[in-house]
Amino acid sequence: MRKLLCLLAIGLWPFLAKAQENKYPSDSTQDGKYYLLDSGQVVLKGNFEDTVRTGVWREYDQQGLITKKYKYKKGKVVWMKIYRSGILYQTIDRKGRVYTKSGCGC
Repeated sequence: MRKLLCLLAIGLWPFLAKAQENKYPSDSTQDGKYYLLDSGQVVLKGNFEDTVRTGVWREYDQQGLITKKYKYKKGKVVWMKIYRSGILYQTIDRKGRVYTKSGCGC
């Protein structure tokens, strides 16, 4: 199962990275802190600079536990960290290399 997840992550990385590059429409004035709420709970937060994602972005599940972290530089993903039950499980670097944390109980 872990090998399958790793292969899926590696195979999907270019698509994930490309999907995360998107900017707001040119008529948007999006700049600064960004929060996406679902039923009053933060599910995504990060920062925009000149309408482009920058810095560390975080995704949360319905229980408020972190599920993913992305590091952006000039709108492009530098790395992604995947969490299970709020515990770091995998890190994927900009080249798509997957590093699985051992001993996480996942």
